[in-house]
Amino acid sequence: MKELPNVTLVIVDCLNYGEAIMALKKSLEQIKPHSAIFFTDKTFNDPDFEQIMIAPIKSKEDYSKFIIKELWHYITTTHVLIIQNDGYVLDGSVWTDEFLNYDYIGAPWFYKDGRNVGNGGFSLRSQRLMFLIGNDTSVVNTIHPEDEVICRLYRTFLESKKCLFAPEELAHQFAYECHEPLQPTFGFHGNFHPPFQESVVLKRSAAMGDIIMMEPVMEYYHKAGYRVVLDIPPQFYWVFQHHYFPVYHLSQVKLINPMVINLDMAYEINPKQLVLKSYYDVCGIKDGPIRNSKLNHWVDDSSKLFQKYIVMHIDDTAMEHRNVHGVNWNIVAIFLETKGYTVFQIGTGKHRGGIKFNTPATMLSYAIAGADYFIGIDSGNAHIAVGLGIESFIISGSVDLKNRYADFSKIHVIQKACPIGNDGCYHSVVGVSGVDCAVDKKTPPCITFTTEEIIAKLNEVIK
Repeated sequence: MKELPNVTLVIVDCLNYGEAIMALKKSLEQIKPHSAIFFTDKTFNDPDFEQIMIAPIKSKEDYSKFIIKELWHYITTTHVLIIQNDGYVLDGSVWTDEFLNYDYIGAPWFYKDGRNVGNGGFSLRSQRLMFLIGNDTSVVNTIHPEDEVICRLYRTFLESKKCLFAPEELAHQFAYECHEPLQPTFGFHGNFHPPFQESVVLKRSAAMGDIIMMEPVMEYYHKAGYRVVLDIPPQFYWVFQHHYFPVYHLSQVKLINPMVINLDMAYEINPKQLVLKSYYDVCGIKDGPIRNSKLNHWVDDSSKLFQKYIVMHIDDTAMEHRNVHGVNWNIVAIFLETKGYTVFQIGTGKHRGGIKFNTPATMLSYAIAGADYFIGIDSGNAHIAVGLGIESFIISGSVDLKNRYADFSKIHVIQKACPIGNDGCYHSVVGVSGVDCAVDKKTPPCITFTTEEIIAKLNEVIK
């Protein structure tokens, strides 16, 4: 408990008697002031604080007039800490004696004119300032709200009398009201924002699939009480905009000394294990759940794109050992249509089969979420499909999918064995692009199929 021998704790009961007592007691759990006073017209007996009877406070205007013109009579310490029913001390350990260097400190508002400090509902004021406004004949306007009267209307006058208002940076440490707290605060006023929450910034500069694979790590920190902030390329943030717990992009928040975890190259330098395990290793997480990523995009039969459809993503990449070779995708699409499915090809590559679905990136999860099946290479879109629980055919090539996914209950792997035993050679070296095929650089056998082979694999599942 922080001892504050130069401070009197004060609350003026104008709203709710029970809430006022609660605010006093919560504050006294954190600090030990010189004295604590409850100004009220009601009679009670509580050993934790003093009661001073006053005329009934019937309006906000009555409250402001009392604070400006009457309260100074009762203050003998150098400072008074004014609280209200909806604002009290949160954390006494945040107190700094630097607060006492100023005549007024309260949570900052939104003004940009140099008169932004601040809120009176939880504020620290010097006895000198209170005596001045209570006695100076120049201070005649006592209309509500009293904090605006002091901090804006008469601020220039008070500063001319050598009264010091705290700088905004220190006021943010003292309390929050209009702004979400950026750090632990001594107190607060109002229920506009939740208390300060520690943030963890997860940095990943790679492709969409690598970012989606961070999701179990994100959930781990969310459940540990952190606000999850992503330092990722902005064009991929849409994947988590409607996540099942709040996820922020670094551009959306202002942070002070957050915990930052850089996951760049986390699995690239340790390629022979599950990517998620590599992420956990960098974070120092020993008990993280081993699972596929989970995404959130709710679609039901009334809102899906079509009632019965399949999404294909078969774009070429810059790596031949990850591209599908030898398949006539138009014939594959026709085969699926004979089973009653509309077939959409998503992506930015050339049209190969089905209906080319040129959609903004932000619509991809909606398109995939309503699909009956997903067919495609291991890519960001495949990770979206798996994350949304869509049954997926993933054509793998040199990628060892056991290092990408933890649960294959809804994943059908389409991959041929390497004739020289280099299965999963994409994960055989440290780096971001794997290695060229040692058998055939242009058409690697592990990812080269006939159209009939693909149709036979699909026909095993799609009835």
